[in-house]
Amino acid sequence: MYKILVIIILFITSLNSNAQTYTDIEQALKTPLKVRHFKMEGEDITKIPKQIQKFKNLETLDLKNCRITKIPKFLASLKNLTVLNLSNNKLSEIPIGVFNISQLKTLILYENNINSIPNEILLLENLEDIHLSGSVKIENLKVLTKLPNLDGLSLNDFGYKEIPNFVYQIKNLKYLYMWGNEIGEVSDSIHMLTELVFLDLVENKLLSFPTAVLDLKNLSILLLSSNMISDIPKEIMKLSSLTQLYIDNNPITSIPMELGKINTLEICDLTKTDISEDNYEEIREQMPNIFFQWE
Repeated sequence: MYKILVIIILFITSLNSNAQTYTDIEQALKTPLKVRHFKMEGEDITKIPKQIQKFKNLETLDLKNCRITKIPKFLASLKNLTVLNLSNNKLSEIPIGVFNISQLKTLILYENNINSIPNEILLLENLEDIHLSGSVKIENLKVLTKLPNLDGLSLNDFGYKEIPNFVYQIKNLKYLYMWGNEIGEVSDSIHMLTELVFLDLVENKLLSFPTAVLDLKNLSILLLSSNMISDIPKEIMKLSSLTQLYIDNNPITSIPMELGKINTLEICDLTKTDISEDNYEEIREQMPNIFFQWE
């Protein structure tokens, strides 16, 4: 879970690594046109201050851990606003004002109690990523397949026993996060996601390596940490675009030498596996171009 949160944070901050993230509105108002990333956090925050509309160049608005229930219309006038984080706001529905922000590209809704995705989400034609988590079953998720630019989806911690069928209909999907579910196997239908480059199945119920993913020719990052996988198949060499493999915290006792035939592979995490020290040293010696993390 930690790795995924880091990846998301890096994604957001990479929009402009040199831009300051403001957390004090009075300080930000001294140079409003320089504010590109603004963060408010705290249970005492129940509404978005009107002064934020002065941040004409705002790109990222982080309202995590607040008590926001309404999104004011003036946010739609911030034409550079592309990332909105409403995580842990105890929302039971997506505030209707969100659908006015037509330029929005990333919507983060982790740790809420949202029970349905309204059809109005189709107004967000530029939306590329939506991140959801929680224990409440969400209705009408299939509407997400109609978003023309959606290529990133998180469905974390919902108790799914398999990847929902509607996911395979998102033809442009590149990033799929499914950590913290109860997935025991991966359907062959995943081959329909021909554009997939990132797959996260951390903290699920996998008893074996999901061989269905071997047909994903563009897969670059595969996270299988914290499952119950004991063997890695020799056929893993089919993942010719793989650059990072996370199989830590699994009862794995050995790694096939065919892993070294993946010329693109740079990182393989073997932390908290059952691989012996002698085996680990042999792996390192025979696959010197791969950085192995162990212990």
